[in-house]
Amino acid sequence: MVIFGLFMIKSAKETSKKDISASASKLDLSVGPLPAGIVTSALNPMFLGWWLTAGSAIVLQQYLAGIFAVIAFVAGHWLADLGFLVAVASSFSRGKELISQRTHERVLYLCGGFMALFGLFFLLNYKNISAMV
Repeated sequence: MVIFGLFMIKSAKETSKKDISASASKLDLSVGPLPAGIVTSALNPMFLGWWLTAGSAIVLQQYLAGIFAVIAFVAGHWLADLGFLVAVASSFSRGKELISQRTHERVLYLCGGFMALFGLFFLLNYKNISAMV
């Protein structure tokens, strides 16, 4: 996390100047954005990783409450994911209208700094955190 945070800080100015809409216009979405989004999400290794670790533990806890709880959790989780992804997609499509290039650069600096500090916190408190688990 420290390394990724530092890379984010290092590339914030360059990244905020990139013209995403010009790059996006070069994409070939002959299958349409919805199927492309579904395939992209399904092939994301974090999707499978989350469901194999934290997701399966939560599903097992819900199973103790009954199958309806499992169905409600999975459906609620997928609806929350859908809402989040729609919000991300709409903010990308209207990004220039929502925030300026300078604000975007500042957000990248802030997020990179937060990620680096968070990673440093984990490194310094590894023994305390591992004792809690």
